Amino acid sequence: MMPLSFVSSVWKALALVIVAGLSYLGLAYVLDGFTRTLLLKTIRELKNVIIGGSETT
Repeated sequence: MMPLSFVSSVWKALALVIVAGLSYLGLAYVLDGFTRTLLLKTIRELKNVIIGGSETT
């Protein structure tokens, strides 16, 4: 019973950390221009890596 309880609490804690991180990034995206630029460039780079294309500047 104890190991299952521990695993359940770890998943809940992980979910809470993910939600908090996304909330923080969302708020920073709205309020901070640097964060907005950084996130947009990160997303663009991830798309390039996943698709395998090259970016032309």
